[in-house]
Amino acid sequence: MCFSLKWIKPALCSLAVTAITFTATACNAQSIDIEAPKPTITYEPLTDFAVKQTINLIDHGVIPDDGKDDRAALVAVIEQVAKQNIPTKLVFQQGQYHFSSMPRRVYAVNIINMSDLIIDGQGSTIVVTNPESGVFNVRLSQRIVIKNFAGIDYDPLPFTQGTLVAVDKEAQTFDLRVDDGFPLPSESYFKKSQRSWGQLKDRNVPGKLKDLANASAVFDCTWQDMGNRIFRFKTPKSDCFAWMEVGDKYVHLARTNMAQNFHADDSQDITVMNMTVYSSPASTFAANSCERFSVIGSKALLKPGRWHSNNADAVHCQRNRIGPLIENCYFEGIIDDPVNIYSVRSRILKRLDDYNLLVKQMRPRTFTHDESIGQTLTLLRQRTGTILGTYTITSVTDIDKAVKVTVDGKLPELIINDAKHPRYDNGDVAFSSHNLSRNFVLRNNTFRVGQRHCIIMGGHGIVEGNTFDQLSGPGLSILNHNRGLNDAEGLLTGDLIIRNNTFVNCDFGPFAYATKQAYGNLYLGSKTWDQQPGQQQLIGRVLIENNTFKNIRKAGINLNNAHDVLIRNNTFTSSMDTPLDPDVSHAAIMMDNVSKVKITSNTLTDPRPRKITFIKKTDSVMDIYVLDNAVQ
Repeated sequence: MCFSLKWIKPALCSLAVTAITFTATACNAQSIDIEAPKPTITYEPLTDFAVKQTINLIDHGVIPDDGKDDRAALVAVIEQVAKQNIPTKLVFQQGQYHFSSMPRRVYAVNIINMSDLIIDGQGSTIVVTNPESGVFNVRLSQRIVIKNFAGIDYDPLPFTQGTLVAVDKEAQTFDLRVDDGFPLPSESYFKKSQRSWGQLKDRNVPGKLKDLANASAVFDCTWQDMGNRIFRFKTPKSDCFAWMEVGDKYVHLARTNMAQNFHADDSQDITVMNMTVYSSPASTFAANSCERFSVIGSKALLKPGRWHSNNADAVHCQRNRIGPLIENCYFEGIIDDPVNIYSVRSRILKRLDDYNLLVKQMRPRTFTHDESIGQTLTLLRQRTGTILGTYTITSVTDIDKAVKVTVDGKLPELIINDAKHPRYDNGDVAFSSHNLSRNFVLRNNTFRVGQRHCIIMGGHGIVEGNTFDQLSGPGLSILNHNRGLNDAEGLLTGDLIIRNNTFVNCDFGPFAYATKQAYGNLYLGSKTWDQQPGQQQLIGRVLIENNTFKNIRKAGINLNNAHDVLIRNNTFTSSMDTPLDPDVSHAAIMMDNVSKVKITSNTLTDPRPRKITFIKKTDSVMDIYVLDNAVQ
């Protein structure tokens, strides 16, 4: 069978029922040139280095297995090392340690303005007794390696879990019997936490969101102690009750965003290596405004009997200059995004004249004289998802809590945030090129039984050899838009290599952004401030090759607002018992507002009676070349 390119869409109905090999050359079709991704700047992570002194912490009162607080003695050693300012290695003797003597929302271990420090846990475990405090905090530091901790956990835990014993849809209440060994919601830190919300879980698969349940984020709960470890929860989220049944598992968080397991801020050459984390009040690992932040061989794990691990993203990276590198890690049971790599827009307060903007200052600072001069300033119109222009920054000047940015070219007329609806934040925004979270690597990791998706909002990156298993949203989302009405994030120009990954049972939703939309196992797209499709093809130069997409419910690849994309040698397959989502369309490859796409040497095998089609596209897709794809 032969298809000219302009006939691809009308002929799609035959793709689902007939084994076809597409051979564009047989139709005398002309190939198209695809611009390859520009190189990603990679680096060797810092894992070890020569030191001038090694300190055995047991000699300084940091004693394992005695049940006493070890934090104070450890902090005293770190403070002394900071004064010495020489390359140092701190060594734990293997055993269990307790961190107890810090107030709420304060990190146990602070490494500030330090350099050349290694902390080696040698297989030790840490128990944190304040569920509102984080563990490691690195700031304004260089060349820090923290490694070899076999387990970091909390007692009491920063979450609770239990089983639904009653559901009243009319009253919008559900009764939860809290499992033995887990804290009661009556503990004060649940009500004092920055974000207290819950999630309905699969009763048979610990960590996994209940299949198709619109109860992934049960907010604004109140609860009443009914006795006998039973608590009656009430929530205004009425749509979640349609999915609740007696016997379901439910997890409720006491999330404290400023209490992450590991946080790095405004630092260089920071590595976390071989660290296993069982619970955290917020993210497992996070880095803000860093260069060469690496997470290697580390894990977030579900302990036996638990339906949840960490309260926020496994790896959360904001405004980094180069990196992160995430390699050989294993993350499961995360209640938020397994990975979130993004930049942050600067709100434009005023167009002063043709060459000067007044923008809101951020912390850590986005615009500083040393870093900003000579960098590119990009203006994005959030209302349409289009770039207004790029300029070179020639000067920055602080003005109160804002900064005046001067550029080398004439500025366009701008939309300033509508004062009548300030929380929507839908005005034009600015991005500085030096901290756009580009040049990252995700390699040989496993992300399984988690909520939402791995988010990439930064270009010039490599995603290879990973497994995305039973994530409720897409396994991987390449995005160029804000994540919510008041959380504008992400400027992406593409240059991505996505290869040798496996996607299994992902996007079983409904997904956070739209409950009736097929996002797919791999999603690439741009949206406006209010989650409408963007107008401009902002994602460019993408290679998608040698990936395997298993058990597709909606789409394998969903490609939107992109150009110069090569999709080759991928495999799409599903088992007989994998259900298709009844409310959305289905295809191995879906496309909208895309140009210059080559789809070659891919294989679709679907034994289900209701098969997915190979390609579905809108009329906005231009310059598509299809060659040697097998569909059966």
